[in-house]
Amino acid sequence: MTYPQTFYAYLLVLLFGASATAGEWTYKTTEDGQFKLGRNGPNLSVEVRSMTVTFRVPEDWQITSCIDEPMDFIFAADSPANDLSLAFTMDKNVRHLSPAGQYNSHLEHIRTVYDDKVQMSTERPFRLHDGRRLTPHRYFSDYWGQRLVLLIPEDEYTCQFEFTARRSLSDLRESHAAIQRLLDSYRCSHKTDLPNR
Repeated sequence: MTYPQTFYAYLLVLLFGASATAGEWTYKTTEDGQFKLGRNGPNLSVEVRSMTVTFRVPEDWQITSCIDEPMDFIFAADSPANDLSLAFTMDKNVRHLSPAGQYNSHLEHIRTVYDDKVQMSTERPFRLHDGRRLTPHRYFSDYWGQRLVLLIPEDEYTCQFEFTARRSLSDLRESHAAIQRLLDSYRCSHKTDLPNR
């Protein structure tokens, strides 16, 4: 084979190999019609109105959606390796609270519904690809365990990641790099091509 033939053969192998390994997105709409959920292997997306949020969990994590089974979150995912889990949801910020107000409101909700002994403290910040540095809050008690919540304001909605380490505070803090890698994949896009009405 000549060099050009070898090059084109190699290129075809790369192209067809990549398309064979790349999965396809599948979509489902929640029963209330509010969210369109997408999945392509470990890649997840949530579309609401003109906004789409995407992120990626590690390959070996077990993923569940609110369509698969009833739960308070849109997506949940569990790590088999270090007992770290995440839950993701989006809520409309109808009361137009600041991030600090939303964290305090979340604390009040937990105390009212689940455990009145839950405490809250700030933890090391995370960075997003768009340059934002956001400070998560840790909610904890003997009953509640250790849960790290990161709120990401996106226009009229707030995206919420909740990370739980089943063992201890040190396990949760040691997961900072793994959580940052997951957040590196977070994207929020807005449709700008909507027709004028």
